[in-house]
Amino acid sequence: MMNVTTQFVIGNRILSTIESKNVLADNHQTIGEKISWNILAKMPMETSIVFKVNIFTKEGEGFTYGVGALKLFDENAFLVQGRQ
Repeated sequence: MMNVTTQFVIGNRILSTIESKNVLADNHQTIGEKISWNILAKMPMETSIVFKVNIFTKEGEGFTYGVGALKLFDENAFLVQGRQ
């Protein structure tokens, strides 16, 4: 089983956390939550989005398999889009 945790963070402070449902391991995991532009527009420029892939054994023991982070805004205050 696996799930994906998405967090909006500034430094060590977590602003918001969204966790997907536990599913069988899949290359196309979806979060199932929508984030409106109004919420993103109000976030500070220093905000980063962090993705954590969590894996669970049959016994229920879990561990973090991978982590990725991306700044939401560039130095010109534009929303970062695509690969950098």
